[in-house]
Amino acid sequence: MRRSGLVSWGTVAPLVLALLGAARAGADEAENAVRASIIRAGYKRLSQFTEGSKTPVQFAISDVRTYERTELARVRWPDLVTMPGGRMVDMVRTVERNANTSATGVFYDPSWTGVARAWQPSANESAGRSALDVFRLLARGKPEMGQVLAVTSYAVSVTLDG
Repeated sequence: MRRSGLVSWGTVAPLVLALLGAARAGADEAENAVRASIIRAGYKRLSQFTEGSKTPVQFAISDVRTYERTELARVRWPDLVTMPGGRMVDMVRTVERNANTSATGVFYDPSWTGVARAWQPSANESAGRSALDVFRLLARGKPEMGQVLAVTSYAVSVTLDG
């Protein structure tokens, strides 16, 4: 039995991971190394889901940097996160069941999509808005976004093998 569905990962480039928790000012190299290790482990796990496909995917993480809340007022939102646009990786989820053992397996087949129109600033989404301003706006709908103490950003390079 084979089922498939299309899953979009979004823009694969610098991404943002908001850390809700106690973050100290001026995160030192050891703290960033721990954060980088956690991020790499997450992407390693994602790549494991593609090992059964014809096109395995590999991720390389770089430029890990943590911004504490006091710094977010000086960081422009578009400099912190990748805005929509550019090439994307689409994932087709496949579930297979072995009729002999009744074991079920899931794997993902990645592929590049075309180039989407790049994000452009507008009255609603200003290119000059600070990250702190964006978190304040988001907190109107999701109060927990007002509790963000630090943001860790990083760059992701993707390679599709095959």
